[in-house]
Amino acid sequence: MAYAWQRVPAHQGFEATRKLPISFDSWVLVVFDDHDRTSAEQPKTAAWFGDPEEAVQFLEECLMTLWYSPEEVEQKAAALAMVAKLKSARKLKVKDIEAWRKSFNASTQPKGQILWLGTFDDMQRGESSADELASDLEFWLEENGVDLPEINPDDPRHQKLVVEFLVQIGA
Repeated sequence: MAYAWQRVPAHQGFEATRKLPISFDSWVLVVFDDHDRTSAEQPKTAAWFGDPEEAVQFLEECLMTLWYSPEEVEQKAAALAMVAKLKSARKLKVKDIEAWRKSFNASTQPKGQILWLGTFDDMQRGESSADELASDLEFWLEENGVDLPEINPDDPRHQKLVVEFLVQIGA
């Protein structure tokens, strides 16, 4: 099976994942670059996936390639070791992913940061580090005439609004 990001160069990988439909079970990855500024002060990039394995594979194969140059072998190896810890987890509970995310961000500080890695359902409910994203999503939906409790990604209009939100948080 070929994943969407395997059909395009790494720098276009995020755009390829954005063509996938999103559901409450979709896994969302939101990253930003500058660890010296809060995530609210800078553009973020979001991508979503059908399951956690795809999200972690994208993180490992595409994002690490974008963050680290070929000369940064040791730094990339350290980051990939952190990704391997996540891959080896038997269960992906929000609190465990959050602890991993904090450790990962500490090790990749000069390159980039993960704001959120988890399901869309947990993100839209504001679990852990997704509180900022949930507030922004709620505002976005209300501006477009949808109350957050009514959100249904199976509704084509809601699907479009959620995708637009995830794409625009980086604008």
